[in-house]
Order: sequence, then C-alpha cells, then structure tokens
Amino acid sequence: SPILDTDNVKIITRHIHAQLVQDFFRPRAATQKSGDIFTALGDTWTFFDGNGPTSFSAFKVWISSSVEAQTSLARASDWLPKSLSIQVGDVATAFIASLELVRPSKKEGLEEGLIDFLFNKALLPSYAFPRDICSLQIERTERGDRGTQVKIIEKPQQSLNVALSEYAPGRLVVVNKKTYRVGSVTANSVKTEVNRAEALFERGRAYVHCTECLYTAGFVEENHDSPSCPHCGSETLQSVTVITPETVFPRGKDQIDEFDDEQQFSQTTGAQLPLADSTKPLVGERFGINGTLSKQRQQPLVMVNIGSSKSRGEDGFLVCDLCGRVLLDGEKEGQHDRDYYVQNLPGRVVPLKCNGGYKKVYLGYGFSSDVLLMRFKIEAPIKFDFVDSRRRKPLEDALQSLSEAIVLSMSRELDIDSREVSAGFRFASVANEIFADIFIIGGCRLCLSGG
Repeated sequence: SPILDTDNVKIITRHIHAQLVQDFFRPRAATQKSGDIFTALGDTWTFFDGNGPTSFSAFKVWISSSVEAQTSLARASDWLPKSLSIQVGDVATAFIASLELVRPSKKEGLEEGLIDFLFNKALLPSYAFPRDICSLQIERTERGDRGTQVKIIEKPQQSLNVALSEYAPGRLVVVNKKTYRVGSVTANSVKTEVNRAEALFERGRAYVHCTECLYTAGFVEENHDSPSCPHCGSETLQSVTVITPETVFPRGKDQIDEFDDEQQFSQTTGAQLPLADSTKPLVGERFGINGTLSKQRQQPLVMVNIGSSKSRGEDGFLVCDLCGRVLLDGEKEGQHDRDYYVQNLPGRVVPLKCNGGYKKVYLGYGFSSDVLLMRFKIEAPIKFDFVDSRRRKPLEDALQSLSEAIVLSMSRELDIDSREVSAGFRFASVANEIFADIFIIGGCRLCLSGG
C-alpha cells in the first residue's frame, strides 16, 4: 500500500518552514483582496531588500525574539513525529541561514513572487502543490448598468506538463460540449490589461540545445555565441527564447465552426535533464558491471514545446510580443485582432487591432526535482554515433522503452499512480567516453523522498 514517509527529515523541515512563513505573513495575507496564493507573500525583491514589517530583516527579528514565533515553534513541536529527535529552534535558525545563502544580489532574473522563490530554492514542501498550471480562459461581454463588462464564463486548468501539448496553439479543446481552437498565449492578467503577453516576453529565458543530437544545456543566463555542440561537434547549437504560458485564449474569442475541425499538432519534449558541465565524472555507487547509480537533489529540469516545422519549414511558434496571438497555419503577419476582450476604462481608447510584432519562441518551463540517475557506458559491440541517426535511433528507442518499463514497475511496486513518477534519458560525453543516462523523477521513496 502507499507509504507516507513521516520520518523523512527533509519533509519535516520544510513543513516547519512553511508554518513559520504562514504565521509570520498571516496578518498581511488576511488583508489581501486577491485570492491568489502566489501573491499573498508579496514579491521577492521587496522581502529581501526592504525594511518593512514583512521584510527579511523583520522576519529575522520575529524568529529570534517574538512570542508569536515561539508559539508557532511550540505548535510545530507538538505535531512532530515522536521518532524524530529534531529541535524546532535549530530548524528555525538553520532556515534563516539558508535564506541568507540564497539571498539575491540583484532584481533582474528573480522570481517575482516570494512563494515561487521559496519553492524553487527547495525551502517549502512542494509535492502535490499545483504551482505550474495553465488556464484556458473563455470570455463574453455583457451589458449592464455600468456599461459593457467582460465576464469569464469558463476557465479550465491543466498542469503545465500537460498543457504544453493539450493547450498548445492550434489544438482543439472541448469545454462544456463546445470546441475551441487555442489561438493566443499570455500571462495571467487583469481584464483591463491591453497587452497581456508583454510580461511573458519580459520573463523569457534562453534555452540552449543542439538540433542534431539530444544535448541541452537547459535555461542559461550567459550568451552562447559558439554554435558548436560540445557533444556531437556539429555547428548546430541553438539558443531560443522560451516563454511560459500562463493563460491561453481561443482563436476569435469563440468556439469553432462545426466544419472547421482541423487542428495543428506540435512536438513537446519530455522532462529534460540538462548537462551543463559534461567534463565532471559522475559520483555515485556501482550499479551492475558497467553502471553507476547517483542520487542528486533538486536538479534543474526543463520541458519545452518546440512547435512544428511542417508549415513554415522551421520549428518554434511565431507569437505576438504584445497580445500573444500565435500565427497558425495559413495566417499572415500584420495587424491582427486580439483573442481576448479588454475591459475599457473611462477616458482610455484601446486600438481595435494589435500592432505587435511576431517573434519566434518555444513554449516551456523549468522546475526542480530530486533525481535518481543511472549511467551506463556505451562501448563495443554497441555501435553509436551522436550525429548518425541510424546508429543513434535504435539506442534511443531502447532507452525510451527501458525508461517506460522502469516507471511501470515502480508504480506497481509502490502502489502509486504511474503519473506520480516519470523517467527520461540522455547521452553524455565525458573524457572521450560516451554514456547513456536514465533519470527518474517524481514523488516516490526510491527517488529520494522529500516533498
């Protein structure tokens, strides 16, 4: 039967962190009109750089000397498993030290919401928490005493790993027996916002990958001027901007015609484990004759939809940098209608057409997870070549089948839903030797349980 590991120190520590953060921010969060939990704690930079009542400096004082903090820690001590010898005061002190270590030095590139920052730094319990989601927003206008008002009539949501394919531009989605075609990708915005995709492009990240082999460096900060792939040596290394869709809208703001049932498909990768530094050997335990088993905590992973190359001869999506409208098959660039209604404000004139420019992007997101990594050396009699697909593809297929078999076996052994754990593979070139890596991620005991 399923097991909840209540003796896992990491899970317990993160829950104590969460209780302290909740009790510290409770008075501020209670005054918030928004029901969005991700904005309840405020923004990251203000917390660390400010001096207000909900700043980091105030939090340190609150932890060290307030009666409320001692009460919070006493409550945490009451629910701690008796089998664990954890001192809650030591956890609070270590929490402050951890926040000092991850304290940002600049605002650029920082997670906007503090709660997102704490999640990404593995300081809060994150399992089963719906952080990375995307909404399909369907709107209508209604006339009333206050004039024309924009109303949201449907807003289904999907986790991003599903939405990257199911809510991809050009896909058909059935909601309440009506069929819609996804036409625009935007940020979460208020109904009065005119240019709802600007924030996505401001937060866009560079995704570096090789179009010839499976190599990816993931999301990077520095510029990659060299087109040479460190794995296969081909001059095919690309850096493409990736935006993360938060809300999508149907083309034309409405359902499709019953005879217009053609949909556009695109290609979504599985979770990818970047190989940013391929010069370091893997440190781990011996696994079989030629294998190494390594447990790695909070590794950055990426998942992207690279679009389809069938219509334009190249991959990626062409997305308007203002309204987020995506150029679908047969459509041309130029001024265009928005796929959402804009709630007008007194004295403001909103242009009927959007004049934003189209930019090539991938859709995707990054996340962190504990990883169980199995590495096997590729050597004779196996024939393998990064560039030659005839020698690479058979091994890719074998690794894909093995990854899926591992997921199925683990789900049966642990009696968990197979969607709770996933596996992928990659190739690694280290010191002129080639390896195949299978990595397992998810909320299971064998993958470093820890929330």
